[in-house]
Amino acid sequence: MNMSSVHVIVGHVGQDAEIVELGNGRKKATISVADTNTWPGEGGQWNEHTTWHKVVTFQKGLVEKLEKAGGKGRLVLINGRLQCRTYEKEGRTIQVWETIVENGGELRFLDSAKS
Repeated sequence: MNMSSVHVIVGHVGQDAEIVELGNGRKKATISVADTNTWPGEGGQWNEHTTWHKVVTFQKGLVEKLEKAGGKGRLVLINGRLQCRTYEKEGRTIQVWETIVENGGELRFLDSAKS
């Protein structure tokens, strides 16, 4: 299997993992991860920009990990492949960018579980 690992994210989970039953014992987990970049501006002020990433996995072990401990606020490292998906809604074409974590990818917690 070839996998282009082009998307690495380190950030905080924005909401508890969403777990969806797909049938045949399969599940899908989705989380939103925020990374924030800061840089110095004029007059000693700091600029800040937050980017939200939608992260999806179908891997059983990772789905279980997120189901158990993938709560809001966790610091995670994600290594996956960037995918663009389009669909039609109310006569408009919607484009969604997702980071897919599959074989060869990584989803790792960088902090301790919060109770």
